[in-house]
Amino acid sequence: MSFVILLKCFQNACYFCLDSQDTGPCRAAFQRWSYHAQNSTCHNFTYGGCRGNSNNFLTENKCLSICAPFRGSPQQHITGCAVI
Repeated sequence: MSFVILLKCFQNACYFCLDSQDTGPCRAAFQRWSYHAQNSTCHNFTYGGCRGNSNNFLTENKCLSICAPFRGSPQQHITGCAVI
């Protein structure tokens, strides 16, 4: 993996880890995990099965492995992303 691709992944993860949890408009009931930057943890929620956003993970471990590097306040994340 090249440095440019890795940097792009880092930037993208930074932004979607800050998205609010979104169940989407559909009515299915899939158990998923979303990252909460305010307290640097992942919470489970019921995903409706369509739309929503990318802050939506199959497991808590996947959520933490992708989003945990962005711990701190949401403002710190936004500032950090802008600098990259």
